[in-house]
Amino acid sequence: DQVANLRARGIAAAHVDSLMGRYTYHKALYDAGQRQFKFLYTSPERLQNRDFQHFARRNPPCFVVVDEAHCVSQWGHDFRPGYLRIPEFLDLLPARPRYAGFTATATPHVRQDMIRHLALRNPLVQVHGFDRPNLFLAKRHPGNRDRALLDEVERLEGRCGIIYCATHRAVEHVTDLLHRRGLSAARYHAGLSVAERRDTGQRFAAGDIDMVAATSAFGMGIDRGDVSFVLHYNMPASLEEYYQEAGRAGRNGEEARCLLFYSEEDRAVNARLLRSQPRPEHGLRLLDSMWRYCRWDGCLRNFLLQYFGEETAGPCGHCGNCGS
Repeated sequence: DQVANLRARGIAAAHVDSLMGRYTYHKALYDAGQRQFKFLYTSPERLQNRDFQHFARRNPPCFVVVDEAHCVSQWGHDFRPGYLRIPEFLDLLPARPRYAGFTATATPHVRQDMIRHLALRNPLVQVHGFDRPNLFLAKRHPGNRDRALLDEVERLEGRCGIIYCATHRAVEHVTDLLHRRGLSAARYHAGLSVAERRDTGQRFAAGDIDMVAATSAFGMGIDRGDVSFVLHYNMPASLEEYYQEAGRAGRNGEEARCLLFYSEEDRAVNARLLRSQPRPEHGLRLLDSMWRYCRWDGCLRNFLLQYFGEETAGPCGHCGNCGS
């Protein structure tokens, strides 16, 4: 989606990924080697591929940018080991390029991990602020989650939105619920075919569909400005995950609604999944912070901003708890 947006602006860009056929992949690298592109997008894991390393040594980039850089931190909510090996890739290049890391959601601890594990050298650290004043933040503990979902979606019908669910099964349930009510919605989760996922992502980005029920697999790289609501059918396992997903609303600066449904069952399911993993302690601490947000009766915006290390000056007057 980012490549398509750059091309629409007349900027030469391409991407390489594991879904490409062999010819398409090598053609993209050949064209990049011929300087036909200004930007080449790929995943951190691709940097460990020998063919790609050979290409990069012969065509060294002048600038390497790491997006979603919080994924390098084991203290973050979305750790991916491939990010830890990015410095190895830089060491293979004939000369060290300019180098930067970006993220939308990182606590002060995670920001320090980004500097250390990405091997950034005396970097400029710039925090632009986490506040999104146009987002109306609200939470509910509904007795009947399906009824509450339908009420909310019917009230917002005709507007563009994303409904996040915790599991594939929940996505299928929500999609079926909406269809039976005569509401148009697509579905997106990792259990679907590559073709269906690609089609849904492309149609949503192009504005051909306006509502998607999805797991957290949906949204990374999606850059649609007119998303006017994000509804969480289930409570995420961390505030980082929640705020990153909620932040896909209102990117055009217009008013947008972010509503979170939560329950004790959500908390128990997340805790059970975390305890099944090695060293679950940090994940359980993140979950505790998420649960405190759900039970908080003060200003929701201030809770989030303070969590991410920002000072606040009083209630926002524009969230579900402030009564706006």
